[in-house]
Amino acid sequence: MAKVLNLVFRDSAAGRSRRITVSEPRTDLTATEVQNAMNALKSKNAVAASYEVDQATIVDRVSNELFDLL
Repeated sequence: MAKVLNLVFRDSAAGRSRRITVSEPRTDLTATEVQNAMNALKSKNAVAASYEVDQATIVDRVSNELFDLL
């Protein structure tokens, strides 16, 4: 099972969003830690000033192989 942390920043005026994906995030992350990290990315200009912190999600992906011919 693969996990990713999606950090979403939104520019409401332009109707656009940007996503930063982090592979295999720590399992004990808290909402506060993630929000602080997203704010730090903004303060370091890693995300354009017009974008605001919008959402963070952890996604679990399960892959079930049906067949492998070669």
